[in-house]
Amino acid sequence: MNYPDYVKDKKDEIIFKFLSNVADHYDKNTFWRKSQHALYKRKFANIPDSFLIKSLLDYLTHQMTGHTKFVPTVANVSEYVQGQTGFMKHWLSVPLDKEYCRHCRTDEIGKSGGWRTIFFYGMRGDTKRMGELIVSAKCDCELGEKLTGAGYETVMMQLLNSDPNAEVAVDRYDQQLGRKIQARHLTNYHWDQILARGYVRYGIAEAGEDTDRLYPIWESPFWITPEGEVAAGLYGWTIPEHIAQQIPHQNLTAQHKHGMLRRIRKDIQNDGYTGSVPQHISGNIARDMGDFF
Repeated sequence: MNYPDYVKDKKDEIIFKFLSNVADHYDKNTFWRKSQHALYKRKFANIPDSFLIKSLLDYLTHQMTGHTKFVPTVANVSEYVQGQTGFMKHWLSVPLDKEYCRHCRTDEIGKSGGWRTIFFYGMRGDTKRMGELIVSAKCDCELGEKLTGAGYETVMMQLLNSDPNAEVAVDRYDQQLGRKIQARHLTNYHWDQILARGYVRYGIAEAGEDTDRLYPIWESPFWITPEGEVAAGLYGWTIPEHIAQQIPHQNLTAQHKHGMLRRIRKDIQNDGYTGSVPQHISGNIARDMGDFF
């Protein structure tokens, strides 16, 4: 087939052949075909060729069997293509060869994301009291930079300017853990609270324990609750038999236990906990900001 000069690649050929069929069906001229080609190219540029060929062929087969009154618009065809089994929404916005970075993506394949979550604990300007603040700001990766709004580095600096003694952290992906760690869990403030509840403690050197790791305090009432039993299992800890015998099970229905298990698993996954002390933000502000950029 001989193509006009505006057909330069495989995608152009797919669209040209489709529009040629539509033009023949509705008796449209070459000027219409060329003008429509540019619209279709913009709309379908990010859809894989194989999927687009199948979808457009399906459209010609099932939607143009009769001579309908109106010529389909690019919006009509796009709606049909999006309705096909296997269509991925990210094809409408994220280039096929681009991904959101590990720090900001919200799916497994990096086709959604762009925002970072920032946790602040310090003197809040709005209440004039010590308190928490959670805000979102765009990531500094290639796709994140294209979003509208301030970057997370700028927002973190603004927060620290409001209270130089505050703790500020941004969520990030930990390569060693293979998961994202919440910003809150990268602060001394958060872990001081967890330790203060008396559920865990740091290791004791005299007992041959790793002083950089956290260990359960089995004497805590938490561990004789059904919630504590589930949490211990998820953390990989074995509850001593004499404590396990005190855990009430008679009133814990299967539905309740499974629901509780899902909640605790989600909390632990969000924590990124591995039994080791998390990285903290403390000391020199410039150094702290560098640790999380």
